[in-house]
Amino acid sequence: MKTILFIAIALLLPFTAVAEVDLSVGVQYIHSEIDDNGLFDISGTKAEFEDDTDNGFGLNLRASWSPWLGVKAGYMDHGSFVAESSDDEKATLDVKSYYLAWAPQVEVTESWDVQLGLGYTYFDADSSSNIDDWYDGDDRWGFYLSLGTEYQINQHLGIFAEAGYSGWGIADIETNWFGAGVSYHW
Repeated sequence: MKTILFIAIALLLPFTAVAEVDLSVGVQYIHSEIDDNGLFDISGTKAEFEDDTDNGFGLNLRASWSPWLGVKAGYMDHGSFVAESSDDEKATLDVKSYYLAWAPQVEVTESWDVQLGLGYTYFDADSSSNIDDWYDGDDRWGFYLSLGTEYQINQHLGIFAEAGYSGWGIADIETNWFGAGVSYHW
């Protein structure tokens, strides 16, 4: 849902004129694993994931005013996951998520810090299947949690790695993911 990103940007931009802010944008490669929380127990047939991992990418925007006051918004394309029912019918689930999180960071050295992300995520799950009563692809809200680290190569360029978990039982879908990427700081 692109609306979340636009709202985050609209909320963040006015603060950049009022206070000194570290504003960055990042792109990352992610590897995701999905857990369905029984989502695919349909009409008495159990559908199991045949392929519950995939690779994708993420984009994020981060603004930090102090070590404890930071906000992060982003988009992740987790990839496509394949499930198979006990009747050998297959289904594909494409999972994307948008998130908005409180993002404090602790400076370890002048060029290295550790970051936390805690907020909400919106899952956009599209499915295609020949299984009767298959998951209809309804979108879901869930919690977002990430822990990462970033090394600042120079004033503008950084590299980062982070791991995260989204869902926490509120959404029918949960994802674990690990990502590595580059960031640009203004």
